[in-house]
Amino acid sequence: MTNVNKKCVICSQVFNGIGANAFPISHFGECCNSCDTEKVIPARILQQEYSNKYGADLGEKCILGLIHLGMGPEKTVEIYKNAQIKSAA
Repeated sequence: MTNVNKKCVICSQVFNGIGANAFPISHFGECCNSCDTEKVIPARILQQEYSNKYGADLGEKCILGLIHLGMGPEKTVEIYKNAQIKSAA
């Protein structure tokens, strides 16, 4: 197998090698080892903490809201709970 240069979906730097799954920072592509260590793994740990506190579904929504919208977990939970109440009415 030959090494192919790839572009990190997070920092856009070119890297050589296998790369890493960029979820939950990105739903597609691969990231470099640096972004995996500095961003992806901490995001996964934080997502697990949110999942333990709010449940798996809301835990994932909390980390995605934080990463992509800059919205804190409490606000994310409030929005989704309000949406569930309105859809049940």
